[in-house]
Order: sequence, then C-alpha cells, then structure tokens
Amino acid sequence: MFYRFVLIVTMTAFATACSDPKAANEANFKIAIQKDLDTAFPRCYLVENFPAVVAEFGFGTNKATFKALENAGLLSEKQELHKTVGVWGNKEAVQPVFYLTEEGKKFYKADAGKTRLGEKAGGFCFGKATVKEITLFTEPADSSGVRMSQVTYKYTVSDFPAWAKLPEVLSVLTSLKSDIDSETTPIEGHAFLTLTNKGWVNAMPRMGR
Repeated sequence: MFYRFVLIVTMTAFATACSDPKAANEANFKIAIQKDLDTAFPRCYLVENFPAVVAEFGFGTNKATFKALENAGLLSEKQELHKTVGVWGNKEAVQPVFYLTEEGKKFYKADAGKTRLGEKAGGFCFGKATVKEITLFTEPADSSGVRMSQVTYKYTVSDFPAWAKLPEVLSVLTSLKSDIDSETTPIEGHAFLTLTNKGWVNAMPRMGR
C-alpha cells in the first residue's frame, strides 16, 4: 500500500513538472519556437507590386525572375508604352509589363513587405515551418533581471505549390532552395528564449537563416 502511494505521488509530481509551461525542457522550448515560426510562415519569396514594369537600370526585380514566374503560370506579359526618367531626360518607350494571373493571385499576399526601393508591396507567400527537434539548450540563466536560455533547433518547411519546385523558379528565387531541401535536410536555427509569466517565448529575431 505504501509503495503504491509513493508511486502515485511520484507520477503526479512528474506529470505536474511536464505540464508546467515555465519548466526549462525540450517540450516547452519546442512550443515556443513553433509559435515563432508560425509568425514567419507562410514566407514571402518575392516581394513586388503588380503590374510590374521591368527595371531599366538594374533596380528592382529583373526580367529573368518575371519570365520564370510567367512560365510557371503566375504572371502574364504585355508590351506597353511607358514614360521613363533617365540621365538623358524623359522618354517614352515600349516596355514589358507583368500582370498577375488568376493562378498567381492564389499565392499573392498584400502588404507582404517592402521592395528594394522601400515601397510597400505584396508578395508570393507560401509554406509552413515545423520544428523537428531541439538539439541543444543552455541552462537558464538570469541576464538583466530576465531568465533566458539559448536554444538550437532544427525545422523543416512544407506545403509548397508544385510550381515552386520547378528548376527555372528555383534558379531565380534562390531562398526557396534551402527551404525545399529541408524536407530531407532540416534547417538549423538558433533562438534566445525568455521566461515570462505565461511560459517561454522567443524574444529575439531568429539566427541562422
């Protein structure tokens, strides 16, 4: 009877420790990092406003990128007369302009970020990241009154549209390759987790991306 009592107490204590969101363990760290990844994905692999005129002097997205997405069925090209401003003054010229197709609109998200020129823009966004394992974490320590732990983890990215894996698309959207390869070779990430009254959170930008 005594041993049964001890076993019940031990199991209860173990269950309580495992369910404590403030405990420093792999399960809680995995939850915190997954929440952070869920804010970063779907990821936007190309940020651009459409219709888009091909950049004449090397600023913004180049034509090869637009053509690859056109061949993938996301964009359509039209030749239109546009006024441009150059070092020799203003001029009008026929230039290629790319529009979103109905297929492209399925993956286009408004207010995805900013262009290279600092303008707000939408983008082609997709994918879901999933934490696979916590590979290493430091013992929690106090820093300026905050309890922190440095965590190393691995994650994969999935839910890619078929066109994202086309060689022509991968050649112009290079950031896609490591994410797609993560299905067989998980990506390593690093985070500084902070203990709050509700548990652990990633209070700093992810490292290693």
